[in-house]
Amino acid sequence: RACGLVYVEDRPSDAALRSFYPSDSYYAYKPPVPHALFGSKALSAQLWYAIKRSVLAWDFGYEHLGGHRWLAACLRLPFLHWLRRRATFWLDVLLPRYVDNGSLLEVGCGSGMYLALMKALGWKRVVGVDINQEALERARQTLGVEVHCGSLPALKLAAASFDAVSLSHTLEHIGDPVALLTEIHRLLKPGGQLAIIVPNIDSVSSQAYGVDWFHLDVPRHLVSFDRRTLSAAVNQAGFTIESLGSSPRSAYIVTLLSLNRRAGIPHSDRVEPRFPATFHARAALMSLRARVACGLGRTAGEELLLSAVKP
Repeated sequence: RACGLVYVEDRPSDAALRSFYPSDSYYAYKPPVPHALFGSKALSAQLWYAIKRSVLAWDFGYEHLGGHRWLAACLRLPFLHWLRRRATFWLDVLLPRYVDNGSLLEVGCGSGMYLALMKALGWKRVVGVDINQEALERARQTLGVEVHCGSLPALKLAAASFDAVSLSHTLEHIGDPVALLTEIHRLLKPGGQLAIIVPNIDSVSSQAYGVDWFHLDVPRHLVSFDRRTLSAAVNQAGFTIESLGSSPRSAYIVTLLSLNRRAGIPHSDRVEPRFPATFHARAALMSLRARVACGLGRTAGEELLLSAVKP
């Protein structure tokens, strides 16, 4: 209780918990589509590809993609930050520095779209782990990626076999996050990269909506992190944190869904919700508040973004 972590006290059994992740409607299990990174022959597309290749090659080590050093340097100008993020697929910390003949693991891979992107970018081996067999089978058949069903520790993968591990909105679903992070530490090579994105319970929308905050998502989200508790978990597992910040990007939609919850409107994974104009106005204001707070250096965005390495 002293650490300040917010967690679900009365948890469902593992068998019962799986029923909250239906294969036909849970967002992470949508049918996958192969990536065609540079397939268009149109002139406008070729210009855009030159921007993407340059940023990826000269800022993240994907030099086999080509590109121009001077163009990458131009994209580092502050007022072009949004264009640079778009060129890197809005991945933020989930875009690891390239490792020649490298191996990458995604924990909580869903239907494998991130793995397909990393494979298309040149990673030699990409591996995914998830608990939904149907989604994994679709990933295997459609994308041709290596996937495993079950909990990561139970799979007993070889030690020091990965150069990078990514967890996007996964760690909050884990009952014992430090145990999982410790297993990831074992699987990473020395100098290996760890990337984590989780909801931020210290966000402006969480503070505004309390128990109605959509990202509480009980019982799927078993733990809810702020900057301090996420840092503590990662440090306890033996990692060195390189960066930890927050992003306001999803504040708009999370506010809409939180307002729905506060109004008592049922949420369904199968039906696209509709929101009244007043909800959109309030969501726009909340999104602006989150962006201003992040701009002032507060860790108040909707998501926490952490990058760490194994010493």
